[in-house]
Amino acid sequence: MADLTDDQVDAIQARLDAATPGPWHWGDDDAGGAGWEALITESGRHVISSEVPHAFRVSGLLADEDLIAHAPSDLRLLLAAVRRGRRIEKAVREIAAEMIAERDRGSLTQSPDYNLGLEAIADDGERIMAVLDEEPDCA
Repeated sequence: MADLTDDQVDAIQARLDAATPGPWHWGDDDAGGAGWEALITESGRHVISSEVPHAFRVSGLLADEDLIAHAPSDLRLLLAAVRRGRRIEKAVREIAAEMIAERDRGSLTQSPDYNLGLEAIADDGERIMAVLDEEPDCA
């Protein structure tokens, strides 16, 4: 599977933003009568109602209900992780490009003091670590 494009990530975010905000949970739908359930927001608003025969309850529908109910919060977490990963990748690529440019200019190997070249590499390593430290869940 190909990586998500920025347009695809933006489209997922737009659909999520347009939907009824979560979190949601399943509960009895009094208006629908016996055997009806509703996907309900924390404020009590019904997102959708459905008749749920008892046979479905024992056939794995609960896992589907759980997935649907957690979709808004799960999607927000996943989208945040995708964006965080892209920020990290961009910053690390920029630092790596600078390190390659330094090498190609010969400034590391032509240094009169070889330790200065090592110090520059260590500084770049610290810059990479700082980028990772700025992002939650990367430390």
